[in-house]
Amino acid sequence: MCFATDPPYYDNIGYSDLSDFFYVWLRRSIGLKVWPELFATLLTPKEAELIASPYRHGGSKERARGFFETGLKQAFEQLKQPDQAKQQYMLVVSKYKDSPEAELAQDRLKTLKG
Repeated sequence: MCFATDPPYYDNIGYSDLSDFFYVWLRRSIGLKVWPELFATLLTPKEAELIASPYRHGGSKERARGFFETGLKQAFEQLKQPDQAKQQYMLVVSKYKDSPEAELAQDRLKTLKG
């Protein structure tokens, strides 16, 4: 088993916002005919997307940062659960240091190593 991720760091990229451009055309052309349950919404779901966009948190950078950091930590902690620990798997995380926040995230992720 392999878990691979290229998480956006903080608010660098809002993938769901970017995906809306393609989603609306895919939904219109084949989505509702082939996978109606997957294309039930007019735009891509955004609430669960793990990014630190202040506009999704009432304009608060602190709440946005907290949402991102807590969610990323929970995602990695989930991989350490006993049911996951019984399995062997590879974890691949792609990261880019293009902001001070990304550097902080790297430091915080190091503390999660078990």
